Amino acid sequence: MKRFLKTSGVVLASLLLSACEPADPSVVGYGPRPANAPPPTEERINEERSTGVKPLKGKDSTKEEMDPAQMEALAEEFVRSMEPPAQPESWASSPPSAAERADWAKAAGEKAAGASAKAKQLYSLFPDHPMADVARRSELEMLRMAVNMGAFGYVDSLETLELQRTKEENSDRSRVFEIRFMMARHRIRAASQQSIEESDIMKLATIRSQALALHKEFPDEPRVYELLSLYSGQAEGSEAIEIAEMISDSDAADEKLRHEATKTLMRLDPVGRKPEIEFETTEGKTASLSDHQGKLVLLHFWASWNGDSIDMLAPLTQMV
Repeated sequence: MKRFLKTSGVVLASLLLSACEPADPSVVGYGPRPANAPPPTEERINEERSTGVKPLKGKDSTKEEMDPAQMEALAEEFVRSMEPPAQPESWASSPPSAAERADWAKAAGEKAAGASAKAKQLYSLFPDHPMADVARRSELEMLRMAVNMGAFGYVDSLETLELQRTKEENSDRSRVFEIRFMMARHRIRAASQQSIEESDIMKLATIRSQALALHKEFPDEPRVYELLSLYSGQAEGSEAIEIAEMISDSDAADEKLRHEATKTLMRLDPVGRKPEIEFETTEGKTASLSDHQGKLVLLHFWASWNGDSIDMLAPLTQMV
């Protein structure tokens, strides 16, 4: 991470220096706003609100007519935002606890998210700036870093941006799945970091929702069934049967997973069903459970090697 940021900083700094030459007002449109110029558009006003960058007084509200100093100030802010946060000096003599490391990583993640936002601000307002391409790449890289470091509040934003870039690059379906699957893992990680009382419940619910959503969209991906199997062991009743059937019926699922799902179905399938059993009555006649449809039937299973089960025969016979 540090190596990437340091390298990016050098590239960004060099680009910044090359971009510091003053622009020719006659070319890019800097200068006083004509008296008959139209008022700022609603689109520009909304952009100003979302980015926080305002045009100078008396100038038209287009990107080309923004103050060069303001443009370079934004570029410098972007470069500074890319600098990695320093670890506490106390860590050199006293190793931090796991909680301290997690807190620091999350704070670093928030800083990376801020750098991502600053990158978007730069290339959106100044697409022709020499650093625009670097900023555009950095927006995605910094947002990835933010989420990887524990700033899970940006997972939805990261997913949206990843899919947007994938669409622009005409990537295939497998790339879309990789993104969806990674976002599912991030959301499960986020659920695992809830309080002790909530983490297990939240994690299980998140695994369920993410697995079912992925199965609906990508039923031919083997890793979907790995995620389903994580939940199937905790599912109950008809839902447990439904998920086990999803796994056992799919050729995409791993053979071991299909075998385990089949065993689960064998265990759960009899629940709530009337078993078809033939037996000999105390009168020596052959009968079946279906002969007693609608009646209360008590089944007692016994074996010659189980003394307790044999001992129960006499009192049960008396009850009948």
